[in-house]
Amino acid sequence: MRIGRHRVALVVLSFLVLVFTLAGRLVGDEGQRERTYNDLTTFTEVLHLVDTSYVDAVTEENLMAGAFRGMLASLDPHSGWLSPEETRDVLAAEDGRIDAGVETTKRSGYAYVVRIMPGGPADKAGVKVGEYIRTIDGRTTREMSDLQVRHLLAGSPDTLIHLNLFGDHEGREVELELVPYELEPVDATLDPGGVLVVTARRLGPGTVKALDHLLRRPPEGTEKVLLDLRNVVGGQEDDAVAFSDLFLDEGVIVRVDERGQEERVLSARAGTVWDGPLALLVNHLSAGPAEIIAAALGRNGRAELLGERTFGDASLQRLIRLPDDSSIILSVGHYLGPKGVTWHKEGLVPDVPIGDEKDEIAAEGETDERSPLARSEEQLQRAVQYLLDQGAVEKAA
Repeated sequence: MRIGRHRVALVVLSFLVLVFTLAGRLVGDEGQRERTYNDLTTFTEVLHLVDTSYVDAVTEENLMAGAFRGMLASLDPHSGWLSPEETRDVLAAEDGRIDAGVETTKRSGYAYVVRIMPGGPADKAGVKVGEYIRTIDGRTTREMSDLQVRHLLAGSPDTLIHLNLFGDHEGREVELELVPYELEPVDATLDPGGVLVVTARRLGPGTVKALDHLLRRPPEGTEKVLLDLRNVVGGQEDDAVAFSDLFLDEGVIVRVDERGQEERVLSARAGTVWDGPLALLVNHLSAGPAEIIAAALGRNGRAELLGERTFGDASLQRLIRLPDDSSIILSVGHYLGPKGVTWHKEGLVPDVPIGDEKDEIAAEGETDERSPLARSEEQLQRAVQYLLDQGAVEKAA
């Protein structure tokens, strides 16, 4: 069904209100207003051509949904547009929903698998770290925000989710069944040399509670703690602040610079669960809340950062409701470290670089045949050995 020229005017008006309210372009100098007018003229012409000349009939709803999604997706991997139905789903209570046991970030436009939870639906279906998710139930992930991807990778018990994956293969189809699974938020292993390795599988209130319980009475023989935050991309601001506060007795944890707002400063409260030697192991997929923790503990001099430069995501998102009950997820600010410096797009540089040797092997002209799991384990062992060597130096001194 054709939408008609009178509907085109209404569509353009709706688009105008959203675009230029968000961009703040309704005010400005004469040159800015002229560019705004020209942009609208071009948009109107494109919309009219699609309406009158495209091979198939189109609807106003589909045209505007595509325009909104494309506009928000062009900003960054986190921003996006949600239809009224999607907004209701995202805001609905999460009670009873089961996640697929997979964490993703956006890379090359698609959802990219960075962590698989042991025993979860994705693990049982054979999804691998390093694969890309092309579609979820037939919907491309290219124009989805991270929030939309996470939402579609969860659902009611016994729900089936169909994924199209690609990576170092041509592509394959996988079906996940959402069934309950048990997952300990942290995993702890005490090295014979006295290094307690604590791996955070995901960040959340349960992670902080488990870490608090573990470190108030650490295993006998614990001399140092190594927090493994590699491939940790999920979590919320509150989770990262509470996690950091476990190890800081004072000082700024993070600063929040939100556009149009006064800077918020979140500081540590008195008391810690572990005041002994502490180090963090991070990599290129430690992102968002994990970087808040790394910046807080590293920049306050509380922990040594080991590993690789982090991902570089210090953006802050808000979900903003619109009059038609749709909504947008918009990046509205940045997180800053304790000293007021952001790591956005730059990442945090470790005090002690410890790679997984993949680049070293490639530099020698050889092919790295090890699995990602084997490379990850070797990197961890190198970090533990570094801490053991540091202890030997201290004792010798």
